[in-house]
Amino acid sequence: RARTFRPDADSVSALIECVDSESWSLALSDENPQRPEIVKQAIVSVRSCKDPEALSCVIKAFMAAELPRELVDLVEPLVVGGSEPFASNKNLQNLLILTAAKTVDDEKQRKRLLGFIRNLQNYDWQDVAAFFTTNAQYEEALAVFKRFKDHKAAITLLLDNIQDVERAMDYACFCESEEIWDMIRQREQQI
Repeated sequence: RARTFRPDADSVSALIECVDSESWSLALSDENPQRPEIVKQAIVSVRSCKDPEALSCVIKAFMAAELPRELVDLVEPLVVGGSEPFASNKNLQNLLILTAAKTVDDEKQRKRLLGFIRNLQNYDWQDVAAFFTTNAQYEEALAVFKRFKDHKAAITLLLDNIQDVERAMDYACFCESEEIWDMIRQREQQI
């Protein structure tokens, strides 16, 4: 029979501080009946963590345990409205957005993801937009392009991937760029 990790009142906080991947693996094992409670406690307890190494260990454990939704719940309060050193951390912002993107299966999750895209400021937006485009999450890619005012990429996405000339024209009115209008005229000549 596999060993399990059974939390008491302070053990999850202690587990976070000990930076021990083997203990996390045991705690988050599918075979541990206490896993759901440990996950809930970790999501709450990690908010007081100030040690980047400890946080990294927890994140890696959640990833290894294949808990993407829970990972979003874990990282979100650290990045959105959190404090330093984590709130503006580029890697955490990238992780939050890309993990949230993989868990979207309803409108609520999609709105949450779009909120991250619109409100976070320190992520690798070109890489994030490329991820969305590659995975046919075009509206999310468009939100990134709009957020960072990459009008040419937004129009290209609207014309090539979303294939909506009317929306492209509306967007061209919004950004008031002759170069963008030229892109639309070129596309209309090709049709």
